[in-house]
Amino acid sequence: MHEGDFFREATLRICGSLEIEKALWDCFMYLRGYIPADRIYFNVYDPGVGISEIIAKADIGGGELTSIKTIVPPDTRRLIEERIPNPQTQGVLIVDRIG
Repeated sequence: MHEGDFFREATLRICGSLEIEKALWDCFMYLRGYIPADRIYFNVYDPGVGISEIIAKADIGGGELTSIKTIVPPDTRRLIEERIPNPQTQGVLIVDRIG
């Protein structure tokens, strides 16, 4: 599959529903056809307070809304800020493992 087609299909799935848990599950099931994955999380990072919040997660059983807030350690905050120079106004960071 062409890279552009892969990302277009993944984007269509994650944007395919206003219910993020359903959209995330649909995207997760699509991605599993190409890469090994047990689960996927949708996190939002607040650089002002250094907190990351999982707002949705999905696994083979389905998608689920959640709210799990984690204080991001200083070394991880530096990594995020290096990769996304202005996280207040831009950026998506895909992370395959946290920690």
